[in-house]
Amino acid sequence: MSRETNPPLNAAARTQAVIESVTAGDAGLVNVSGLIDERFAGFGAVGTLKTLVINVAGMTRMTSFGVRQWLKGMDALPKTLTDVYLLGCPTFVVDQLNMVLNFAGPSKILTVVAPYNCSSCGVESGELIDVLVDRANLAKGGLPEKECSRCGGKLEFDETPESYFSFVNKYAASSIHPAAAQLLANHGLYTSLDSAGEKPPRIIKLVHGSVTYFRIIGTIGSMFRARPLLVGAEGEVVIDLAEVNRFDP
Repeated sequence: MSRETNPPLNAAARTQAVIESVTAGDAGLVNVSGLIDERFAGFGAVGTLKTLVINVAGMTRMTSFGVRQWLKGMDALPKTLTDVYLLGCPTFVVDQLNMVLNFAGPSKILTVVAPYNCSSCGVESGELIDVLVDRANLAKGGLPEKECSRCGGKLEFDETPESYFSFVNKYAASSIHPAAAQLLANHGLYTSLDSAGEKPPRIIKLVHGSVTYFRIIGTIGSMFRARPLLVGAEGEVVIDLAEVNRFDP
């Protein structure tokens, strides 16, 4: 079901889409805002980037001709891009993901807005869903619980989950490139709680006399498990952190 219900306006009265780009090394961020219509000319010069995030949270509407131009823009993205993501997809973009063949092109979805309502106070709310984190649950028809910002009651999903999230099997991101994750975090746009792109640290154990030595290599974060350090260690224990590159709370 399409949500494009606004009456048509003549082209002169409509605000053209705005494209803003930011790069950091091999990673790029393209912010797309405004109306996507027949004047949409694509996502700008991507150059030699390897990773690209297209932030569509600022998009306000998409016309039928805009869909055509969007598909052209996706098709024009360089084939040298190894990772492309869509961030902040509004409900009308989700509709297109579910209806239009290859609407997302080579991109994978990080987050979408989903329609909820509160049966207690009647408020309607667009809630952000982290597709990367919740993809397995969404694929099974499950939904993250959301709380009403007005009364604190439990929000109810205002669509059929299987229909609204039917794009998940094809387009949901299963991981995020570290460079893209860092770029988004630096701009305060997205910080994933998912560990799909994170590797557990490597632990090396040596025993010399009465001394047990552990060297930890990599990131100490959600994938870190302390059990190997605790089970069976006797005498003096030395933990070498010289090759730990990051501590994530």
